[in-house]
Amino acid sequence: MRLRLECIGGPHVGESVELPGTLVLGSDPSSSKSSTFFAVSKDSNASAAHAKLVLQRSRPKKSAILMVRVYDLKSENGTFVNDKRLAKGSFRQAFRNGKIQVGDSIFCVVKSD
Repeated sequence: MRLRLECIGGPHVGESVELPGTLVLGSDPSSSKSSTFFAVSKDSNASAAHAKLVLQRSRPKKSAILMVRVYDLKSENGTFVNDKRLAKGSFRQAFRNGKIQVGDSIFCVVKSD
């Protein structure tokens, strides 16, 4: 099982991206050293490098629960997980069907086949 982000609100609605090991969300790909970047360039409220997402497993077996650790990269307008704002530079876990907001873009964590 894998996870992906599906944009359900904001200027990128309908777009989606698979979650590799690490993914940075932001408006300017050149602002990040991460090789995996999803540009929310149509979102004027997203910082250049807004949030970093790290895919994690609860344990290494088949029955592992996949989750996403969401880090705020000291964004100007904040990063939200399930409508709760993260303190600048902090992180929070998001699980399947959880919502992650950067700027005006709202993403849902969904199962990917």
